[in-house]
Amino acid sequence: RKEVLDDIKLNPHDREDVISEAIAKQTNRILSSSVANQFPHLLETEVDFDPRIEAFWFAGGLYLHEGIMRERSKRFWKKDATKLPSDRPLQYLGSPILQLRHRLPLKEILPLEECESAKFHIPMTKFDSRAYGHYLRRRHGTSIPGYWPGDASEFGVMSYHKRGYLVGRNADDDSDALKTQAVYANWSWLLGQASHQ
Repeated sequence: RKEVLDDIKLNPHDREDVISEAIAKQTNRILSSSVANQFPHLLETEVDFDPRIEAFWFAGGLYLHEGIMRERSKRFWKKDATKLPSDRPLQYLGSPILQLRHRLPLKEILPLEECESAKFHIPMTKFDSRAYGHYLRRRHGTSIPGYWPGDASEFGVMSYHKRGYLVGRNADDDSDALKTQAVYANWSWLLGQASHQ
């Protein structure tokens, strides 16, 4: 349907979103119908189109921005207190193309005891999210999992996301941007589900 898109004037970001949405919906339809015989639990999944996902949390121990240190020193803080790390409120707002939910959670990939092992290296960052290009905006913190509270199918199975934000980026950055989106989107989806359990 490239001809239809050529007739419509869309900016490159929106065009990529329209294409990825069409591909994701068809991919989900084909996968659901072709593997349902082997995995009958997929017939029980609920599909949400354009769900609203929001999650709110605090990230602690972040290095301070110069402006914050200056403001702290104006408020008669002790000299040592002006440089103490701070907690930063974070809010994720997202809307995947579609998400699949089931009444039962996914089986764990690794046993919980193995996840608590010291052999797993979890990278830590102490930098403010603005250092990575995220912006600040004042708002009330919300956690919304993309479905109504009380719905029996409250466990996420899979979600499909847009790719329009990748247009115009450096090609070397695509992999990092996709991984970042995967971590933020899945963490936020799970946090929203956990908040409504």
